[in-house]
Amino acid sequence: MPDVFVPLSLGLIGWAALLVAGALLGLFALARWLPALPLTAPHPTDPARPYRLNGLLVLLLVDLALTLATIFDLFPLTRVLAQFWALLLAAAGLVLAWGGWLFLRARRVQPPKEALRRAWQGVEVGRVVARQGLKPWSYQPALIGWHVLALGAAAQQYAATGTLSTAMLVHQAGVLAYVGSHFVHEASVVATWAVQREGLGVRWLGQQLIWTPFLFSTLAWPLIGGAPAMGTMHLLLVLGLMGLGLWLLRTANAQKAAFRLDPAGVRFRGRRPDTIAGKLLAEGWWGVVRHANLLGEMLFFLGLAATAGVQSVWPYLVWFLITAALILRLRLLEADAADRYGEVWEAYRSQVRFRLIPRVW
Repeated sequence: MPDVFVPLSLGLIGWAALLVAGALLGLFALARWLPALPLTAPHPTDPARPYRLNGLLVLLLVDLALTLATIFDLFPLTRVLAQFWALLLAAAGLVLAWGGWLFLRARRVQPPKEALRRAWQGVEVGRVVARQGLKPWSYQPALIGWHVLALGAAAQQYAATGTLSTAMLVHQAGVLAYVGSHFVHEASVVATWAVQREGLGVRWLGQQLIWTPFLFSTLAWPLIGGAPAMGTMHLLLVLGLMGLGLWLLRTANAQKAAFRLDPAGVRFRGRRPDTIAGKLLAEGWWGVVRHANLLGEMLFFLGLAATAGVQSVWPYLVWFLITAALILRLRLLEADAADRYGEVWEAYRSQVRFRLIPRVW
């Protein structure tokens, strides 16, 4: 763990809370008032009102602001990592406050156990505030927050060593590729089960405000002190894992989104794709395994963890946690699909027998 953190105090936590709240309000204002890109995604309960998507434009403006702040020494990025724990506590407090409000609202008409379940899982899917869908927007603080915290690690390495190692540069490029490609393919991501079906509860908000930005950013920590030089084979392995994983993740999501948005008109290689009863896609990656996108995520994060080589076990523990969470999501997806599609899902399972790895599992 890097020895760069400022000791916690009530004043620091209070300042961090203001910073987190200001960042969230600023990102929301940008998303609300910037023009939407020519991308739309279906609203889960009101198809006539598609989500407005402009995450890529928001990301570019944030990076421009950070570049100017660094050039003119207005906000050194080293402060982001130095105040990591205060920022984490502030974000956690916001998530708990949201959960408390959901619990108290549900408690008016539900027993405590059911109210807790509703607070955890959420019951609203498509909440819109000021014409901005909260769930698709929540990817912006999640992923841009991760990007900024990772940049904080790079800034700390430069401050400590006067240079940026190859491993750190590759790591930063991987983070930016993941975040940027998410917003390039924002419509296909927003068409996934997570946005269309999962409730806006503590589980969702905790994933977006704590798990993604804070846990993912710790993958860069072992590199701060200066990682050993990356050999050619090490570099090729890292780039191969990240590139393959990201390609698999984005193409699988794009295939599923194309089918969901236009089941009758979608074409794969010039022809109608194979489906199960016209409801479940059994073509492309979805005809090979049932969760190709999750396999892509696992491969990408393994490559990102491997930028540290063998000098630290921490990135691989984080990768294990991410993989365990993805397997849990896989089981939730399959349970929801079984409940939603019934015999159609069983027919799909019979045709596409493997979850993640062909002929293995």
